[in-house]
Amino acid sequence: MLTGMETLDRLTPMAEQAIADYRSGDTQSAKAAGEAFWAEVPQPPQTDGERLAAQLSLLVARSAVPVDPAAAGVWLQRAREAYGADSAGGTAMCDFVAGRIAFEEGRLDEARAFFDKAVAVTGPRAFDDEDPKYLAFYEGDAKAHTAAGGEDATTLAERGEELSDAGEFAKAVDVWQRAVAVADPGDADTLFWLHASIGDAQFQLGQFSEAYASEQEALKIGGTGNPFVWLRLGQAAFELGMDKQATDALLSAYMLEGDEIFEDEDPRYRDSLVAKGLI
Repeated sequence: MLTGMETLDRLTPMAEQAIADYRSGDTQSAKAAGEAFWAEVPQPPQTDGERLAAQLSLLVARSAVPVDPAAAGVWLQRAREAYGADSAGGTAMCDFVAGRIAFEEGRLDEARAFFDKAVAVTGPRAFDDEDPKYLAFYEGDAKAHTAAGGEDATTLAERGEELSDAGEFAKAVDVWQRAVAVADPGDADTLFWLHASIGDAQFQLGQFSEAYASEQEALKIGGTGNPFVWLRLGQAAFELGMDKQATDALLSAYMLEGDEIFEDEDPRYRDSLVAKGLI
């Protein structure tokens, strides 16, 4: 019996053949090669190698978008199942491909919504190495919206804060994600605040994987000196069973603000540091 990684090594060339056929425009050969690849992927994938093999379906979907959007949609659904709902990064990559499919099929409102979701997790780098037309559409749509009297990032940020204060966390996340989409990419302070706030609201909603990804994005932008970001990052990691990441982040929060950072929080988080003899 092959190990998971041996399965990945065997199946990768099969997926690459489907990808190459789609890129060359030979959809018939691509479909045949793709289905031959998928038939060999263990269902459900159990080992890391098998899961990685299944996740190759996202690359097949990406290559199929320009020549066969309908087929790309089938492969995208397989990719979503392979990544699972708990993978914020996988979900963001799938959302971006969904945006590409919608764009190619002329469903521009849906394309915009999917791109918004991807950008909310990964930032503008979601468009790196992509056809420039997608970024041109996305940025142009945002500018057109603002020029037509649409709300800017500051207005949306304030509305999201009002919703959050009222306990409407899901609505706040939606508004703040729209704010990320129209914010100036060079406005680090606003983007940091938005990602940190999105992560906080997602944590309140029990969306721990999404919260972890959002707080990581806030840290990348420049929030390493903010104890609350470390707190939420550590709490999300704790709930996800990521012990080392949780300990490192919670300890960082404690070192920046001391015991005060744990006031009004579930004592489990502070207790986890006490149990390890760290405080």
